[in-house]
Amino acid sequence: MTNVDKILNVLENQKLTSSQISELTGIENNSLYVVLNELTQRNLIMRVNESKPYKYRNSTKKVLLKGLYDIMVNKMKAVEKLNKHEITMIKMIDEVLNK
Repeated sequence: MTNVDKILNVLENQKLTSSQISELTGIENNSLYVVLNELTQRNLIMRVNESKPYKYRNSTKKVLLKGLYDIMVNKMKAVEKLNKHEITMIKMIDEVLNK
């Protein structure tokens, strides 16, 4: 298994710092930072906070959709009432994302 695969694997369902990633994968810090930067530039992972220690997570389509969904549900207010079909769609998305 390559270092890239190891990192993507441990970030599959969790947010981790570089120290945690190193501990879980056995990748030394000097190599780890190179791979983290490469994966970030390729948009395969992303930083999820603004200050150190940085946490990283996968940036798969499902993770990105879940992030957008959380922003919409928790931070945005509707300017119009949702119709029955929109409510059904939101419930379906919620079920898919929270399996």
